[in-house]
Parts: sequence; C-alpha cells; structure tokens
Amino acid sequence: EVSEKVRLIAAQRRDNIAAIVRQLREFRAQNVGITRIVNYVNTRIRNDQSLSSEMRSLLASLGARGEQALKVLERIDEEVSQCVRDLVEVERMYRRGRLDKREYRSRVSALEERLLRASEELERLYRQLGSS
Repeated sequence: EVSEKVRLIAAQRRDNIAAIVRQLREFRAQNVGITRIVNYVNTRIRNDQSLSSEMRSLLASLGARGEQALKVLERIDEEVSQCVRDLVEVERMYRRGRLDKREYRSRVSALEERLLRASEELERLYRQLGSS
C-alpha cells in the first residue's frame, strides 16, 4: 500500500538525517578536514533527495489527501537543504578562523537541532496521512 511505502521512506529519511548529524559530530571530534565533510554531506543529501523524490511521487498518487502532505514535505525539504548548506558554511568559516569556538559551537548546535526537528516532522507527516 502507498501509505506503508511513504512510512518506510519517511523512516529512512529520518534515519538518514540523524546519521548526518551523528557523523558530523564524529568528524568534529576527529578534526576531519572540510573536503571529507563536504563529500560525506553531498553523498547523504543526494540519497535524501532521491528518497524525497520517491516520496513525492507516492504522495501525488494519493490525490487531494497527498496534496497537503506535499506542501509540508516541500517545507521540510527546504529546511533540510538550508540547514545542511549552513552547517557546511559554518564548518568552513570556523576552519578559516572567521568564527570563534563559542560562536561555532552555538551555530552548529542550533543547526543540528533544526535538522533533527525536520526529521521528526517527517514522522508527523506520515502519522497525519494515516489518520486522514
């Protein structure tokens, strides 16, 4: 069934986003270079965009019920993209000495929280679909 596929994809995306946050934390602890961070993030984001595209197709097949969900999904996708772009930029700025450690940690923490909230919204989106 379509809603079950949507649920599975939402779970995959949630896990993918959580993995990005987890891995970036590990990279920071290991003092990994920006090139490796960017390569990792780009790979994960391509995977997330592929899952999002599949999810969009499934939601579109639900007609009116999926239309509202598509609008929410679009907002979530934009939030994820923006957070990831901002995270990479903060990493670059810190490594270039344009941010002090306190500001860097503050920004990273806020962006990670936004990413995790976006991943939780995917779960809510699915639950709303199931209850309508």
